[in-house]
Amino acid sequence: MIWGVFGNPAGCTKDNAVWVKGEHPQYDKLYSTALAAFMAGKKFVFTFIHVRPLVGM
Repeated sequence: MIWGVFGNPAGCTKDNAVWVKGEHPQYDKLYSTALAAFMAGKKFVFTFIHVRPLVGM
C-alpha cells in the first residue's frame, strides 16, 4: 500500500492510497519508483487505475 494525497478517482472505499498486487508484472518497478521518489523528496504521480479489487485493511 502506498499512502499519499491521491484522492479517490475510481470511487474506492478507501481514498489516498494505491495498492499494487505483489504478483503484478511491474510491481518491482512501481514500488522502486515510489521509494526513489520518496527518498528524493519528489512527487510520485499515479495516474492509472486498472481494477478495484477489495483489499482488507
